[in-house]
Amino acid sequence: MIDSPLLWGSGMVGLFGFLALAVWQDQQNWERFAIAHNCKVVGKATPSAGFGYGVATDGSLNFQTITIPGKTGFLCDDGVTYWR
Repeated sequence: MIDSPLLWGSGMVGLFGFLALAVWQDQQNWERFAIAHNCKVVGKATPSAGFGYGVATDGSLNFQTITIPGKTGFLCDDGVTYWR
């Protein structure tokens, strides 16, 4: 039963659905906060990418790609700048 592909597939769909719901709720909470605290855009950071080398747990060298998403800075009436 536990090795059933249907069970694993259902579990993965459920997990992705849960994660999508969490991201959506976070965005909704931010939008409510931004309206309540009169947040205004004050800056933007462009996305960037880089490359590097790392060592895997088995001792082999690996080539790594590092990506940093773009962000937007918001200054709110509480005096704090939030980056999202």
